[in-house]
Amino acid sequence: MLDTPSASRVEWTAGTAAPEPAPARRRAPEDLRLPLALEIRSLAVGALEIGGAPPLSDLRADLALGAEGGALHRLGRLELAWPGGRARASASVGTDGERRVQARVDAAAAPGAALPWTAALDASGSIARLQLAAMLAGDGGARLDAKAAVAPFAPWPLESLQASTRALDLAQLAPALPSTRLDGRIVVDSQGRDVPVNADLELRNSRPGAWDAGRLPLASLVARITGRLDGPHRIELQAFDARLAGERPAGRLQGRGHWQGDTLDLALALEALRPGELDRRLPAMTLGGPLTLRLSGLPGAATPPAALDAVAKAELSGRLDTPRGRPVTRGAGRLVAPAAGRHAAGRAPAAARRRRRRPARSQRQRGARRRGRLAPAQPRRAVAPGPVGLVARRRRFAVAARPARAERALEHRP
Repeated sequence: MLDTPSASRVEWTAGTAAPEPAPARRRAPEDLRLPLALEIRSLAVGALEIGGAPPLSDLRADLALGAEGGALHRLGRLELAWPGGRARASASVGTDGERRVQARVDAAAAPGAALPWTAALDASGSIARLQLAAMLAGDGGARLDAKAAVAPFAPWPLESLQASTRALDLAQLAPALPSTRLDGRIVVDSQGRDVPVNADLELRNSRPGAWDAGRLPLASLVARITGRLDGPHRIELQAFDARLAGERPAGRLQGRGHWQGDTLDLALALEALRPGELDRRLPAMTLGGPLTLRLSGLPGAATPPAALDAVAKAELSGRLDTPRGRPVTRGAGRLVAPAAGRHAAGRAPAAARRRRRRPARSQRQRGARRRGRLAPAQPRRAVAPGPVGLVARRRRFAVAARPARAERALEHRP
């Protein structure tokens, strides 16, 4: 027995061990008995540094290995603090039979933190199959609850997961994230590597807004995802339905797709999409129609490409809204936007209605040019400002994709 051992500072640096081949299958130990018994009472460490991890402080612990005649290992108390938070834990595990586990962890933000939060984790069951329950609560009634069944020594340890959110604000988790108020749930059913994994997601955001205003332009999302773990990396997005919104409704996005290796393929349908509501730096227009998108170079492949490449094809109808809210033109077009980001244009169908020709220097155009709405060198077309420019002509619908400017414009600045 060690009674009240203490140290002002402890530093641990991991050495370099020779790599060992991984076992073909992980197995639970037959028993957890030790050939000795050890009891530590009132351990105290002022500062603990483990490799490059954030330093820990004020560590206090009570530990008993081989208690009750060797039948139990018990962590009676573990307290510690780190920059921004503190935690307390207790745990016990039997050494024979089912080797029952009971554990509890409570954590909270440091006193006086700008973003207060509390969290808790409970674990119970046998070492072969554990039931986990977690909770995270923040300011303003925000809360996240999750329950999971875990088989630590199975080829795929996660058996099931149910999680729900209430008034969750992502900005409280990290300052770089947008402000939200999310209510929803996610259910994952995963019975093994040779059985398809199914996930159902439902989210509602009662505080949508434009991205450049520090909000998330999403009002609701419903999705179903499935995949297998015993074959090539492939995830199927069977269906999803997203309703977008800024200060006003911004349209609807539906579709399906799949992610295999480093490539994501999506087949989407846009309905009354208004980019200017998603981000106020985007042009004021309304778009609708089918869109297919392929993204290559995503994480997941053994040897991913050096750069992200995107190809989009669309048959869209839309209008460019003037400051008075009246459409400038309507048309349908085809967009092919490779990652290189050159202008892409498509010609409207032959059946599209022609508009009556007006004199190039009409009084209406001269007044618009003086107010800066039309460029003097291009009297017969209107160009929407922003990272994605839409050029509307009498029988031509073109989209100028400028990825570098779009990336800067969509960067979140809280």
